[in-house]
Amino acid sequence: MVTDLGNRGEWEQVVRFVMFVATQESFTRERFAEELQILAPRPRGEVMTYIEEIKQKAREEGRLEGQIHTIESLLRAGASWPFIKSAIGIDEAGLGALKQRLTASSAANSAEDTE
Repeated sequence: MVTDLGNRGEWEQVVRFVMFVATQESFTRERFAEELQILAPRPRGEVMTYIEEIKQKAREEGRLEGQIHTIESLLRAGASWPFIKSAIGIDEAGLGALKQRLTASSAANSAEDTE
């Protein structure tokens, strides 16, 4: 049994494992919380805050990926930049900025995974 998690990378591995187990049909949310507390005793608020942080990062990356995919699909379909800008509000420079944000976000999450 894990009683001392030395760094955030280890903690994130435990969270991912427990989240996987918690998705199995036999688990309830209450059981998930109990298992998480057993594996990594922390104040309940701190555990939930960290889980929400992980979820928020995933949602943001998904949103960025979706915007980039939509713009690139429009470009492949022959849409012009003026059309894309009027429809979505993002120009060529904005697409570059979205890609940079996604790359930076992915890199930050990868760095946290290896801590």
